[in-house]
Amino acid sequence: MKIGCTVLIVYRIQTPGTSPRSRPQNSSLSLVKNPKDENEVFLIHHTAQNNGTKYKINDNIVAVFTKFLLSGKATIRLKEPAIDLCIECDTIQLKCFLNKLRLVLQGKNSSLKLMTIAASTNAPQKPKTKLVIKKKENYNVCVQLPRTLETVEISNVNMSRVDLRIFKLRHLKILNLEGNMIQCIPEEMGNLQIQELCLGSNRLGLSPYQSSWKWLSSYIIQRSLLLLKLDNNKLKHIPNTIVKLRELVTLKLDNNSLEELPVGIGKLKKLK
Repeated sequence: MKIGCTVLIVYRIQTPGTSPRSRPQNSSLSLVKNPKDENEVFLIHHTAQNNGTKYKINDNIVAVFTKFLLSGKATIRLKEPAIDLCIECDTIQLKCFLNKLRLVLQGKNSSLKLMTIAASTNAPQKPKTKLVIKKKENYNVCVQLPRTLETVEISNVNMSRVDLRIFKLRHLKILNLEGNMIQCIPEEMGNLQIQELCLGSNRLGLSPYQSSWKWLSSYIIQRSLLLLKLDNNKLKHIPNTIVKLRELVTLKLDNNSLEELPVGIGKLKKLK
């Protein structure tokens, strides 16, 4: 069992002149068995800087803290060495990993398919930063999106509403939802610190709800958004709040049914 994650190490016993904690590192954590003794299982921590640090599991784990598990975070406290491994990972993967760790601690590892130490020496996988889905058959709403994503394109999949999983992606910079059937943009869109938002070729303008534009009032997106594509929709009006996107450089409104431009659009000083 191996997961890709970010790991921060906290040293509970501090050596003079050293930092009490490391920097968060892209890592992988593996549960591996001793090829000579299947009852002996180790936790292996890989980073790009090492070939794997091995930690004993049995009688060596003080506690596992899972208060923030739903946010993809957990902490494993070890007895020897006296450290805490603070893990941030995809929630589903982390739950599966901790469940197998629990079975090992209960002595039920004989039923688990674990790698041997020799097979676990591969370098850690880099966190996934880009997701592109252009076919409906590839769009699975039941799979959690990696929290490390910076670019997401989900186009031409007949999406009728913005996928709520997107609003958990705190590193997201580019979001492309073109070619779908979206009529309304949730207010949560304003909480994303994105630079590019592509909503062309949807059905914006058909929804009677004014709440479709509340996201424009968010201070977060007003300071981050550089590109906004609303072309090929059903828009007759654009709310005046769009002029608060002070960093906006590119605005596409072509192929709509616009009757007028927003009052004060000249306030967008960076618009090119």
